[in-house]
Amino acid sequence: MAKNIRTVNTLPVACFAPALTDEKLAAYTALADRAEGPIKDALQTCLKAVKQWWELPASTRTDGEQLQIFDREDPNQERRARNIPIVPLEEKHQGDLNDAIPWPHEIASMQALFDTIPPEQKELRDAAFHLLWHLIELSNDREPLTRDKVRKQG
Repeated sequence: MAKNIRTVNTLPVACFAPALTDEKLAAYTALADRAEGPIKDALQTCLKAVKQWWELPASTRTDGEQLQIFDREDPNQERRARNIPIVPLEEKHQGDLNDAIPWPHEIASMQALFDTIPPEQKELRDAAFHLLWHLIELSNDREPLTRDKVRKQG
């Protein structure tokens, strides 16, 4: 049986978040601790879910769709599309993460809040959107597809 293939962009480009690391999580935690007010609350909400996912073993499901992408940042890539698997979260992981992942309207509110972080606070802004991107992927019950994983598939 053929798997579903979803073309996300016909232009030679794909945009995926950079890989997450223990060091980045520690740095993001420190940034969240120094933040104030609603930004701090939203960062801590993101961190709670992302850290909980980070401690889980990687999902091994193979029943997800495929993304057909071009990756302009890969200097070795021929000008051809590649199919990259979307890895659904294990059902147990979904259940484990359920209470940590906010509702879609809450995620949208966090995105709007993070949009208010001034460009001069680049480190905080980048951390907020990196965590938010992971949270959105997890809320869609899938392993976040980061640049390093895309490169491994090439």
